[in-house]
Amino acid sequence: MAVDFPLPFADCAAGTRMTLVAKLQVWDVEHDAHRMVSLHEGTPFVLTGLLDGDGDSYTLVNAEFRKQFPVPWMVIDEASQVFRHDRPSWHALHQVVELCSGFGGMNQGMAALGFRPLVAVDANDRFMKLYGEQCDAVPLVGDVTHLSTLKRLWPVAKGAATLVAGFACQPFSVLGDRRGGCDPRSTCLTGILAIAHFLQVHAIILECVQPAAGNDFVLGQIQRFVDISGFHVSQCDLRLDDVWPARRNRAWWLITSPLIGKVQLVPWPKGSTVTKVRHLFPTLQPWDVRDEEDLALNAVERSAFGVGNDSFH
Repeated sequence: MAVDFPLPFADCAAGTRMTLVAKLQVWDVEHDAHRMVSLHEGTPFVLTGLLDGDGDSYTLVNAEFRKQFPVPWMVIDEASQVFRHDRPSWHALHQVVELCSGFGGMNQGMAALGFRPLVAVDANDRFMKLYGEQCDAVPLVGDVTHLSTLKRLWPVAKGAATLVAGFACQPFSVLGDRRGGCDPRSTCLTGILAIAHFLQVHAIILECVQPAAGNDFVLGQIQRFVDISGFHVSQCDLRLDDVWPARRNRAWWLITSPLIGKVQLVPWPKGSTVTKVRHLFPTLQPWDVRDEEDLALNAVERSAFGVGNDSFH
């Protein structure tokens, strides 16, 4: 089953299974009729099923929608799961869930700032093995678009209030097919944002290739999350050649809850100390000719990187 943002109650038919976050208004000691309010549309509804009444809000995973009138009615049963969310602590705000983690590049920066990853998820088991060599976070091999991954995440990640992810770049990269939301791999972003909502984190850091910043699908998915959550969004592009002699541009987003408020991202200040490759490598050692051939750009890569017109994407 795919993980996605919850449907409006008006679009649900009896028997529909859905995952949503709700605040508890009135707890029923008999567990027959808890009074809840959905976070995704602010709609009051009734919930039947066992519920710990000590939490502030809850994620109802795979709950069943029973009826529309006189008020929406949901049921949690043996096929459902409940995540209880408490108020965050300063410690929890520095605990991290890392999705689409790769070998752990994000972790390097987060660790330098005092953040600690609790769990890392990637679909590539080889990356997970490499990640484990540098960090003691729990590695999970899984697809962020699957509900089963969310269920596996919760026992390890519950309470962590920061989520970081570098979402799939192929649908947006100039070296890819640039199909955007028509590329199935773009659903990676939907899964990341839905998981962030269902885990009720307070800060999200996203990274992707620069063209993603202006892509309609990316803008739409982030706005969809903001409409549901009330979070603030800050975005900027960081150019590596502003601080280092290499051309690599990336788009970054910082999406924060009302608890944190908006934190404005700003581009790097342009450096003047290390601006040329020769500042790093005064001389070049000879390469094996086979290595040289492997590293050489083909015609398609030369065009995509803008070698002929100096655009250097």
